[in-house]
Amino acid sequence: MLLVGAALIVSALRPRQANWQIKKTPITLPPDLNAFYRPTSLEKWRLHQTETGRRLTVTVAFYADKTGHRHQVLLPEPTSRRWQNWQRLGAYLREHTEQNALILAWWDNGQRIDFLSGRSTWVKHPPAKAFARNDRSLWQRLSGGFDATEDRLVTLARLWTLDSKTAALELSRLAPGKPLYMLINSDDLARLDEIQRLGGKKLPLDLKIFPRSDNFHGQIAAVQAWAQQGGNGYLPQNVPGGIAAWRITGKTNPPLWLLLLPFSSSPKQPPRNLERVFTTDDRNLILYRLKSPQNLP
Repeated sequence: MLLVGAALIVSALRPRQANWQIKKTPITLPPDLNAFYRPTSLEKWRLHQTETGRRLTVTVAFYADKTGHRHQVLLPEPTSRRWQNWQRLGAYLREHTEQNALILAWWDNGQRIDFLSGRSTWVKHPPAKAFARNDRSLWQRLSGGFDATEDRLVTLARLWTLDSKTAALELSRLAPGKPLYMLINSDDLARLDEIQRLGGKKLPLDLKIFPRSDNFHGQIAAVQAWAQQGGNGYLPQNVPGGIAAWRITGKTNPPLWLLLLPFSSSPKQPPRNLERVFTTDDRNLILYRLKSPQNLP
C-alpha cells in the first residue's frame, strides 16, 4: 500500500473567527528552483490565530507575468517531496505539452502550473463563495485575491462530481481547438468542502484519522479493516501525527474526480477519452490528456 503524504489544509485552516496574524519573512531562492517565471521574492508566512492557538506556515512566491502583472503562488515546502514533484511536473509541461495547451486544475494548482510552466490554466483564483464566511478573509490573502467571475471553478467542480460518461462529453466541448489536459492532485482531497460547495453535490467520501502508532503494520491493518467496512476503495495519506484515510462509500460508479484519484479501486486504465501522460512516483500528481474524438478507440 502506497502512503501518500498530504497536508490537510482545509481542516488546519478552519478558524472560528477570522483574526489571523501573519508574520512574513524573506527566504533565499532554493538553488533547484526551475520555474518558467523568475520570482521577484520568496517568503515564509507564519500564521497564528490568537483565539484558537492554531498555527500554520506556508511558502509564498511573487512573480510578474509577461504583461508585467504581479502574481503570488503558494508553493510546497522547499526540499520536500512535494517540492520535487512539482519541479518534475513543471519541467514535463514545458517540454512535452503544446504551447497553446490548456490545463484544468483546482485554483491553487493552477497558480503553480502557471508559475512553473507558463502554460495556460483554466482558473488561478477561487471565488469567495468557495469558502465558509469565517474562512474568507484568510483565503483571500493566501490566494492573492478572489475571482469575481466564479463560473470557471464552478464548472470544474461540477465536472468532477459528474459520472465519467457525462463528464467526458462536457469535457470535449470545453475548449474546442485547444490541447486539453487535466491535473489531479491527491492533496485536493483537502479541498473537498470547496469542491462540494461549488459543485452543488455531496461526494460519497468518509474520512478517518488514525493516530500515529509504533506498530506500523498493525496500523495499516486497522486502516484496511476500516476501509472495507462499507467502502468501495480507499486512499491513505501521511499527515502530522498519523494517517488520514479516505474511503469511497458509494457502491455505484464513482464520479469522475474520485475515479481519477489514486484510490485502491481506481481502474488501471482511465476513462476512454482520457490518457494518463504523467504521474509522480508517489501518485500525488497525475496528469491526463483529453483524447481528440478521432483518436478514441
